[in-house]
Amino acid sequence: SEAEWEVAAHLGTRRGFRFGDVWEWCANNFHAYGKSYGDTDDNFVPGPWIGASQPHFGSHKVLRGASFATSQRIVSPQFRHFDLPESEGGFYGFRSCAI
Repeated sequence: SEAEWEVAAHLGTRRGFRFGDVWEWCANNFHAYGKSYGDTDDNFVPGPWIGASQPHFGSHKVLRGASFATSQRIVSPQFRHFDLPESEGGFYGFRSCAI
């Protein structure tokens, strides 16, 4: 999930967690940041580029991290991206782990 990815990105760096080779898919649908299951997006306030994300709420999946093609000035564990799962337009991958 996106929450698990974020915890790993913020706390796991001392254990060797690295991000930035490819954008990493998360299991959850793209909605306003911090939205919990069952919440609505009613409190979402779009930034100056209104069409950037809101039209894609619910229909796209979350991507986190960055890729080797991402400008270094915007690489951050807080940055979010989104796309359709069938998209082939980006440098996307996934991370797996044993529980």
